[in-house]
Amino acid sequence: MSTHVDENECRHSNGQCDTYCVNTAGSFACSCETGFQLDDDGFTCKDYNECERSNGGCSHGCVNTLGSYACECPNTHYKEVDNKTCHGERFTDSQKQNFLIFLLLLLFYLFRILRSANN
Repeated sequence: MSTHVDENECRHSNGQCDTYCVNTAGSFACSCETGFQLDDDGFTCKDYNECERSNGGCSHGCVNTLGSYACECPNTHYKEVDNKTCHGERFTDSQKQNFLIFLLLLLFYLFRILRSANN
């Protein structure tokens, strides 16, 4: 009766794995950190482009970053708490400025009307 002792291939140079080496019975397997995937060679980890699948779950723009991704909204929209959904149109700075000028002119006009009515 022979006894076979499993050799831990991960102990030697991390099994040649780029990131993680997992010892298995009679062999080993490489794995990667979140946001990366194992390349075809079975050893090297490469960035996984989350934006390629369903736009990363983003309602508008998706930007792949190293090991992650970010959702982007058009300048006229704002990002919801989930950091994926862009919602509604928000006012741009020039629109806010124009509205404020309009409001001030309206108040000045109403003030002049009330002032002339009291005289």
